[in-house]
Amino acid sequence: MKRVVCLAAFSIALFGASAQRAATPAFEAAVDFSASVKSLSEAAARAGDGPLESAGPKAFILYGTVASLTALDDGGTSVELISGEWQGDKAVRLYRVFVEFRDRRFAPFFDKESPDYCPAGTKLIVAARAPVVSAANSGGAANSGAAPVVTLAGLSLRSVR
Repeated sequence: MKRVVCLAAFSIALFGASAQRAATPAFEAAVDFSASVKSLSEAAARAGDGPLESAGPKAFILYGTVASLTALDDGGTSVELISGEWQGDKAVRLYRVFVEFRDRRFAPFFDKESPDYCPAGTKLIVAARAPVVSAANSGGAANSGAAPVVTLAGLSLRSVR
């Protein structure tokens, strides 16, 4: 009986591992978990205006904090997503990207009356694609610093509370 149970457990583990390997290349071709607010911000500093050539059609999964929300002319919202890291013990280096959510299904996240509202300071996990580098975010607000910024098209978001 022990041999049968062990054999069954081994078979399930082996089948599960092979099924996972078969799905991984297609998933990795569509989604990039290696990108971050920091890496995209640094790529913008190295690139000129226009699409980030290295991005391809992949969706990026980003984690950051909402710094600001800007209403777009078409009714969408531009979210300034930031992250930072300590430089020594006295300074913090800030990285930022802008993610534009144009679909109406995202409206509750940016409506102050909604229980799903994501004000400044909210931590978000965002799926976005099509990064474009520019000197100003597409919400029309001028870039406050000299560094170029990345703007992405938002596909999905989830607040982390």
